[in-house]
Amino acid sequence: MIKNKDPRVEDAQKKIIASDRGRFKLIGKPKGGKHYSWDQIRDITIQVAPELLIIDYLTLIGSYRNELEAVYDLIPKIKGLADDFGIAVMMLSQMGRSSRAAQKGGSGGHAAGGHYVEDAADVEIELLKEDTDDYTPAIVATVTKTRKSAAGGNYALGFIPRTLSFKATTTKVERAKAPTKIFNI
Repeated sequence: MIKNKDPRVEDAQKKIIASDRGRFKLIGKPKGGKHYSWDQIRDITIQVAPELLIIDYLTLIGSYRNELEAVYDLIPKIKGLADDFGIAVMMLSQMGRSSRAAQKGGSGGHAAGGHYVEDAADVEIELLKEDTDDYTPAIVATVTKTRKSAAGGNYALGFIPRTLSFKATTTKVERAKAPTKIFNI
């Protein structure tokens, strides 16, 4: 057993950090509590040169009055950055309460400006909680939009509730219940 004070531990930690450099960088709110401007986000992205950029909250970029204003200004800029530098961009979005209750397909259009985000997206994946026959919840990822393949695939993700993590494999499944329509048109 190797102890923490062993120089091999420090050497191994340095090698791990060196191999991970550029693979993952978490950028939170800057000191002072003000949000990053778009120019700062763009500059950081260009410096780090990631293959995948994940954006959690659009409204934490800049100082917009509301989510819709942020969407209309930032989506073309994000799309341009992705196209110019060959970066894949993943934007996380939460469904509203009514959308969650209905568990319907195509969640992108349910948030403010969501249709604008959905139009710009190459792929949209919706995560839903499904009940199974043995009453254990399953997390199902549904491909609701894709430009390069067929949409509509459903995949059960091996969710481990105790650790709030996922297994590395998925299983193609059929949805237990069809998406619910909101409007009968």
